[in-house]
This record gives sequence, C-alpha cells and structure tokens, in this order.
Amino acid sequence: MEPVTSIHNPLIKRMAKLLTNKGRREQSSYLIEGIHLVEEALKSKAPLTHLFYDRSMGLPDEILSLTKGMYPSADRRINLIPVNQQVLRKLSDTENPQGVIGVIQINEISLESISEQMNNRKIQPLFLVLDRIQDPGNLGTMIRTADAAGFDAVILLKGTVDVYNPKVVRSTMGSLFHIHVIHSDSERIISFCKSQNIPLYATGLNGAPYYESSFQSGAALIMGNEAQGVEQRMMEQADQILTIPIYGRAESLNVAAAASIFMYEAANQRYRSQRHGWRHGC
Repeated sequence: MEPVTSIHNPLIKRMAKLLTNKGRREQSSYLIEGIHLVEEALKSKAPLTHLFYDRSMGLPDEILSLTKGMYPSADRRINLIPVNQQVLRKLSDTENPQGVIGVIQINEISLESISEQMNNRKIQPLFLVLDRIQDPGNLGTMIRTADAAGFDAVILLKGTVDVYNPKVVRSTMGSLFHIHVIHSDSERIISFCKSQNIPLYATGLNGAPYYESSFQSGAALIMGNEAQGVEQRMMEQADQILTIPIYGRAESLNVAAAASIFMYEAANQRYRSQRHGWRHGC
C-alpha cells in the first residue's frame, strides 16, 4: 500500500477521532500502540482492522509473520499502512510514538452468553464488577489482575472511565484481549446474579474478613469508586460485605491493590484442587 504522509488524509482524520470517547463510540473501534500490545492482539485473534507503521523502520518481522499466520483469509486481512512520524504522532496520545499503531473493532459479549459458557463448562463464574472507577491506571491494573487470577469477566458499571481509553489499554498490558469486558448497570447486574444464583459480594470498610468468605459457588465481586466506595443500592443488595483487615496504621488500601487481594482469595478457592492449571507469575 502507498505510504500515507498527510495528517489531513481522510482515513487518518477518522482514525484520530478514536483518541476520543465519542469517536470510539461512533466507530465501535479503539487504538492500541506498541509492539507488545499489537503482538498480544494478534496472538489473541483480536479483530484488528488496520496497522499503521513507521515507513522508515518497516513493520517488525514478528508482527508481519503474525498477521500472515493469524489472518490468512481475505475477509480477515489487516490493512497494513506505512506512514511517517507526523501521522504516527497524530494517532498517538504519547509524546514519542512507538512505531506501530493498531485499530481494533469493539465486539462485546453479553452476560447471558458468558453464563451459557459457564454452564457448558460446569463451573461457577467469577465476575469482577467495577462501580464508577475513575483512574485509568486502576482500571487497567484490575483488568490485568482479573485475567491473571482466572476471572471470567470484568463488568463495568455506568460512571466508570472508558476502558478503551489509551491509558487504560496500555495499563492492561494485553489482558484486555484475554478476558471478557462488559458494560452494564447496577440493576441489571443485581437481577442477573440473583436469577443465576451467583453471590454478590460488595467490598467496604465494615464487613467480614475476606478470608472467611466462600467463593465456591462463584461470585460477583464489586469494587467501588476510589473516593465513595460501592454505591448504596449495591451494598443493600449484596449477599455479603467483605473487607481486608488493616494491621498497620494505613487508613485504607488503593482500590486496585485491594481488588488483587480479594481476587486471589477467590482464585485460590477455585483452583486449589487444580494446581496443574497455574504457573508462576513473578
């Protein structure tokens, strides 16, 4: 394909809109940047539609081989577009673009579909429910941890920062391609979990120690807004409120750190009899 060298090119102008929440919603697509994220997207067979790369450096061999190996058919072929540094800067939200930027189509799965998958696997689901999380780094870290802990989906309630924000995407380190992410609202989650007999566990300062809870029947673990915690309606409908004991002088834990502790307790209970299914992560 001929190189694109103008930031006024209609395709570039359209793709640059993906840096905004509105543009992502309108086009049902988002941007990823860097060799690692693009490799992870390809390995996970994410629906990549375009790859823009620095024409002076060329497309890295590892990415080129993956595009051919993963998408051999014409209907899944990725548009490989050489561009100059000016165009890369137009498509990047960082000061120093990393030389390759991809466009991924947003295809979200429904709660009902995940429930059906779990029923077929004869396993009780573990969901991470995030209520109005505001910090992109916190959201990305919790998605990455949910992926590592073997959770089945991350459910984002209204008011949570856009998961396809470039800062969130970067902080997931590729986990966004490994785990289902669903947008919903509190009433629908409450209704769904109760209809499926999935326990709702809210988290807060006043509750039972997390290690006394049971995740054997699955769970929807609710983590709340950094300043306000879990909304009152969710607290009232929860089957149990869980907390992390504080033994030192800290007032509380960062929401992403707390979520990691809760999720790994759930993972330990689910997988303790399946040690062959895990590997060392650090």
